[in-house]
Amino acid sequence: MFLATSWTTAYRLKSVFPRMMTPEFLYLIQDFEPGFYPWSSSYAQALETYSLPFHALINQQGLADYLFQSSVGQFADPAFKDKCIVFEPAIDRTLFFSQKQ
Repeated sequence: MFLATSWTTAYRLKSVFPRMMTPEFLYLIQDFEPGFYPWSSSYAQALETYSLPFHALINQQGLADYLFQSSVGQFADPAFKDKCIVFEPAIDRTLFFSQKQ
């Protein structure tokens, strides 16, 4: 199974699906990437990736809520939530801390 970490990787998987036993991939979604572009081909292609067959790993509940509220692609189907995992990133401040005093 493939793991896409950005829309450009996910978009390129379209051509591989016919050769896959199970045409699905894992999609790590950390931002609403279409929003990085003005309305353009890049915006449309990034948005299209949410319509591809995938299981989502979504960085933060707020982003997951936005995707389901906006009803883009797979997120328009309430049953798609079963194919999603939402996680909250955490930083261990005992390991990572500012050097400023």
